[in-house]
Amino acid sequence: MACPGLSMGRTLSRAPGPGRCPCRTTPASTSAGAPSSARTGWSLPPTAGSDEENIQVLKIAKVFKNPKFNMVTVRNDIALLKLATPTRFSQTVSPVCLPKTTDEFPPGLVCATTGWGRTKYNAHKTSDKLQ
Repeated sequence: MACPGLSMGRTLSRAPGPGRCPCRTTPASTSAGAPSSARTGWSLPPTAGSDEENIQVLKIAKVFKNPKFNMVTVRNDIALLKLATPTRFSQTVSPVCLPKTTDEFPPGLVCATTGWGRTKYNAHKTSDKLQ
């Protein structure tokens, strides 16, 4: 399987949790459904022309699933991927900056998020597209 995610360093990536990864199953997939490779440097939707040269397919050494993940409610839907080899940072692959637990975000602060989750708090379905 190949899963998009966010790079948190050269060998650690954040990925959508076990229920949300829009993965392609390949013969190399592991038996428990865990991804065997991570694909970096591509975009959703694909951009015209230059994506192919930026794509890196990297083997995953270990998957850290959130023990509180709930398939029914899709809560705590996150996993970390320990990559077997480092990523090459480029114009399309870069680390993300995550806040510290002590960081404060005042009400009214404009924030940007991305994901496959619900588009409204009371929505029954999650999105099938990265938004």
